[in-house]
Amino acid sequence: MLINKKSVLACLAAVSCYLSPALTLQAAEIQDEKPDWAKSNYRADSGLDFIGLSQLWVSGLAQAEAKSITEACTNGLGKVSEFFSVEIASKSSSSQVVVDDEFQGQFSVKTDKLSRINLTGISVTASYSERVEKGDYIQSYCLYRLTRAQVNEIKRDLAKEAAEIQTLIRQFGAELNSGNIAQAKIQLALLKGKKNVSPVLIQELDALLVEFIKNNIAIDLVFGQYAFSANDILSVQLRSNQNVFVYLFVDDGQYTNMILPSPAYGFNLIKQDVALTVPTLEQKKKGNIFKLAKSHQGKKEPKVYLVASKQRLQTGFAKPAFNRFLVNDTSKFSDFLASCRLIQDCIVNQYPLILDQTTSDFSIQSYALFVNRQPYDDLSQNVKATLIEQGFKFDDKGLNLKFFINHKKVFSNKLEADLFVAELRLVSDVNSQKKTLLKMRFNSLYDESRTDFYIESMLKKATKKLMSKVEAGEVSY
Repeated sequence: MLINKKSVLACLAAVSCYLSPALTLQAAEIQDEKPDWAKSNYRADSGLDFIGLSQLWVSGLAQAEAKSITEACTNGLGKVSEFFSVEIASKSSSSQVVVDDEFQGQFSVKTDKLSRINLTGISVTASYSERVEKGDYIQSYCLYRLTRAQVNEIKRDLAKEAAEIQTLIRQFGAELNSGNIAQAKIQLALLKGKKNVSPVLIQELDALLVEFIKNNIAIDLVFGQYAFSANDILSVQLRSNQNVFVYLFVDDGQYTNMILPSPAYGFNLIKQDVALTVPTLEQKKKGNIFKLAKSHQGKKEPKVYLVASKQRLQTGFAKPAFNRFLVNDTSKFSDFLASCRLIQDCIVNQYPLILDQTTSDFSIQSYALFVNRQPYDDLSQNVKATLIEQGFKFDDKGLNLKFFINHKKVFSNKLEADLFVAELRLVSDVNSQKKTLLKMRFNSLYDESRTDFYIESMLKKATKKLMSKVEAGEVSY
């Protein structure tokens, strides 16, 4: 007796070829004739017919016919996957070498051709079962018939996924070589989400990551805030996977400062998995804190250098300067970084220091200049131009500024010459309440013809100093 299972399978929306899918099939009507595609001498004209065959099932078993077809369709889907076999990465290796004067890890991956891939959108075209061995057993056939359009679409999808897998592998290796463990873990997690990545490769990468963390220095630096403004205290938190000596430098674009160790805190050994916050309590008590300076246009972007080593390093290039060490030999500092990069148990990490780019809402409503207690209108436009040059805005809600400059001629016995001696006082006037914003002194050789030049120089210095106070939050209204 012949049993034909016709149109009994729903579309397999997502079938994994690593495990036999549990297809639930039901028997259909009986037909007397075996279809051509199920015959042993069948040859498809297009070459895109894939036929799966089941083993013999005892006909007396419960749901034997449905289970037989399920097995045949699983076998057929395996043949489809073999047709679309692609190179999927497996077999990883790592080593340590010196590249471009830096000690780096080298990560590489070989590829093997795997036929057991995951396919989506493949549906069963037809199925057929027959009783054999005098009706005691059942054998089933399952047909997958693909069109050229389907084949091309599947190949495009597989090629795209293969490229994505290779990219994630490269990114994982790059992050691992750079010692960026957190990012390496993210890339590995994304890699695990790919359907067709080799399970063997995933196991190897997991083991490689564990071994890397165990044998290599991995240190995290977290800034106390996202962006810093002028006069903010630079604060960071450090945590390492091993006991290491840490050296922390800040390049503010003009000077390079070593803030750990510092004159008040020479202990720079970080214990494994124990967080250290800089500045420490000891540094705060003794004023060993680093404040961000005003960012001037044209200067280099500020950055932080973190050097971590299993051995204590020599820092003779840095000399004490008030509340920190100042790098006074940039050549030796560069050699210090380069030598660390050549040592396996020493790393150099660099972090950009993000500055707050928001502008101050400080504005000016009016201004006036008095010289020797008299209004001095000759330089009125110069005062406004100087204020605008420093970035001040003018509106009807701003401050009323008054510049008072008193100067005189004084004879210097030491120099045996007359001097131009002056004092500037900048006052704000809000609701008839006067407040001195800043004072400054000025002196130079006396030359009556250069009086206006001296006054302009004082005004430029005063407005520049005023803007520094505004950016530091020391002036408000």
